[in-house]
Amino acid sequence: EVLAALTTEMSGAAVRVVSGIRDSDFAAAIKSDWLLMAYCESLCHRYEQNPGLDNYIREKTREMTRLHRYLQDKEGEDSVIEFADFFRGDKFDSIIEAVHAVTGKGNKIRTPSLAIKMGQGLRKCAAIIMGRALRTNNDDQRIDVQNFLALMDNEWQDQVAKHAHHSLHKNKFNKTQEAP
Repeated sequence: EVLAALTTEMSGAAVRVVSGIRDSDFAAAIKSDWLLMAYCESLCHRYEQNPGLDNYIREKTREMTRLHRYLQDKEGEDSVIEFADFFRGDKFDSIIEAVHAVTGKGNKIRTPSLAIKMGQGLRKCAAIIMGRALRTNNDDQRIDVQNFLALMDNEWQDQVAKHAHHSLHKNKFNKTQEAP
C-alpha cells in the first residue's frame, strides 16, 4: 500500500529511473524510503533536459541507498529506520563509519572518488530534509539537520575528503610515472 502510494507520487522520470534498476532489492529500498525517492526525484528534475543521464541518476541514487542499507544493517534486522533519521548530529559518526565501510578509510581508501561523491549526495539529502522541515514547520528536524550539516562542515574534510583527495592525487601521480 505504501509502495503503491509512493509510485503514484513519483514523476514519470523517477519511475523510469527506478524501474531501470536491475537489483530489485535496491529498487524496493528506494521506493520504500521517502528521502531516497526525493533524492532521485531531485536528480531527475535537475537533469530533466537530458534524459540520457538516467544511468547517472541511478548510480547516484544507488550510492545513497548503499549507505542507507549499511546503516540499517548496523542498527539491526528488526529496526526499520528511514534514511532521513540518520541526518542528526548524534548519527554523524554512523554516517562516517558507513562511508568508510563502503569506500575504505584513510590510506586504505579503495574508491576515493566515491567518497567525495557520497559527501555531495549527503549534503543534497540534508538539503531535501531541511526543505521538508521548513515547509512543515518541523523545528526538531530542522535543528537535527543543522547539527548534522555543522558536523559535515567541521569534520567531513578531515575524516573523509582529505584522504580521498590525497588518494586521487596519489593515483594520478602514479599513473603519470608509469606512462612511457
